[in-house]
Amino acid sequence: MTITLLACQIELPQITSVEARNHYTAEMIQRLDHCLISRPADMVVFPELSSTGYPMQGLENISELAEDMAGVTVTAFAELAQKHKTAICFGMPRRAGDSVMLSQVMVYGDGRAAGFYDKIYLHSGEKPAFSAGEKIFVTELAGLRFGVIICYDMRFPELCRRLAFEGSVDVILHAVAMERDDTFRSWPSFVLTRALENEAYMLSVNYAGDDFGGSLFCPPRLDEGHDMCCLDTSEDFHYFTVDQTMIDSVRKHPSYRSVQKEKDC
Repeated sequence: MTITLLACQIELPQITSVEARNHYTAEMIQRLDHCLISRPADMVVFPELSSTGYPMQGLENISELAEDMAGVTVTAFAELAQKHKTAICFGMPRRAGDSVMLSQVMVYGDGRAAGFYDKIYLHSGEKPAFSAGEKIFVTELAGLRFGVIICYDMRFPELCRRLAFEGSVDVILHAVAMERDDTFRSWPSFVLTRALENEAYMLSVNYAGDDFGGSLFCPPRLDEGHDMCCLDTSEDFHYFTVDQTMIDSVRKHPSYRSVQKEKDC
């Protein structure tokens, strides 16, 4: 069995008002609608904070753009998901009481909001603007289990390990806003390592543009016919395939994951 993932490596929007956010959401919904009409997907994945863009100059005003789960953005993506019977995973600043969370929201193909993941490991620049999450998020689609992490989370192996052992995930979805600074070159190594050590596919979706790009898709094993795929810097709605038979093959006993679990016990 296979399922199709659509990675949306979109241009980084510059949004400073609620009106601009809602206009941008409507435009993105229209573009994604056309894309899915042309070629369907089982799940669509967007970068970190995709509803507003990640403001690289500072997060001081991000709370003004935050929404709850009943807001315009979740409603719009849920309606599109239901139309195409596809799951959609997108990023947004999520209002939760007096707090703002850096969240990745999942909506199902029946229009239901499956839930959200709040970024657990905030880097220093994010801590004044966001509250840290506390729980992992795992969901299931077509018999496969998906876990979600966000950008800086990848640097902490225990998080993906929890997804593997507590959540039994088959695919790790990694939403990022990865600028081409001094840390950019280490990103593929983190993705490769997290995929191989947890015997799971990993899709890491970045923004497009000369300062970003390079979204990654890594299988749970590298061999002659399977390697990590890296996109270029251009905007790209790119399709990837997750193959259940490869996951099963990699995890035949004694798999790396099973040895890890035995050692921990």
